[in-house]
Amino acid sequence: MAQMLAPDLRQFFYPGPPERAIKFFRTPAFRKSFQVEPTEVWQDVNCPVLLLHGELDCQVDAKVNLDAIETALRIGGNRVIERKEIIQHNHLFQVCNTGRPNEYANRQQTFSPTTLKHISDFCLAITK
Repeated sequence: MAQMLAPDLRQFFYPGPPERAIKFFRTPAFRKSFQVEPTEVWQDVNCPVLLLHGELDCQVDAKVNLDAIETALRIGGNRVIERKEIIQHNHLFQVCNTGRPNEYANRQQTFSPTTLKHISDFCLAITK
């Protein structure tokens, strides 16, 4: 599978050697992730939810996923939902320039203070 991608795309999606990528893609855990219907899972959540997403996340589309998750939560009856798309952040909630996975290791930051503030504010608001 990894051999079918152009080298620059292969580095974008899985920055390791092709053999390691193929081994990862064949694991039971990776294959099982495609068998879960996330909508059904989200519909069963009945506690306050903070949906966070990095604006520059290249692995998961922010708008599509935030919309889908919020819709599923509301269908399930959940009414305490806050959503935030965090500007200039990647999949790992690091401040970034491009959001590409090959940028992760070059970040000094492990998790942004901005994201931690959103989490803290939400927790304080729902526990008043």
